[in-house]
Amino acid sequence: DLSGSLQQDQALLVAVIGQMKEMVQGLAPAPGDAPVNVELIVFGRSIHTAVAFTTDLPAVIAQLDVIQANPAGAVAEPGGTNLFGVVNYGTLELKAAMDARRAQTLGAVVTTGTHVTITDGKDSSGEALKALNKAFNYISVGISADISDTELTRIGPQGSFLAPQQSDWTSAFNRV
Repeated sequence: DLSGSLQQDQALLVAVIGQMKEMVQGLAPAPGDAPVNVELIVFGRSIHTAVAFTTDLPAVIAQLDVIQANPAGAVAEPGGTNLFGVVNYGTLELKAAMDARRAQTLGAVVTTGTHVTITDGKDSSGEALKALNKAFNYISVGISADISDTELTRIGPQGSFLAPQQSDWTSAFNRV
């Protein structure tokens, strides 16, 4: 979430991105384990793929550094929170990546997908949340007290973490 509300508090943004970088670093597979693909999607009112699916986790972290240095340049329209839209978009991206992997391996490799949404607000886009794809896991982290826990649970049925205080974040991000 790079909506205007988050961009207005630089210290908060730096702390959130720091937590995200630690989370991405924690995804690094152990030697011999299957690679992990990550896609970084940023949103405000508009939605943008900042890093397409990649196994290059340092590249994802480098892009988070770029966003941290210039959050205003990361999202075309930061005014608003298109929370349901980003979940819908992320679902389509996961499905396309899973289908591509299945085609590439002729179905010999089993894949799964997890969509993690981190937000400081409620949906303000008016876009409807489409049915969540049961093939994927959906996890949400709410990083402020301005979030509807019901809404957070709708977009994170496999794990919804309301962490309104910065002191709650480490625990929530570690659980993701």
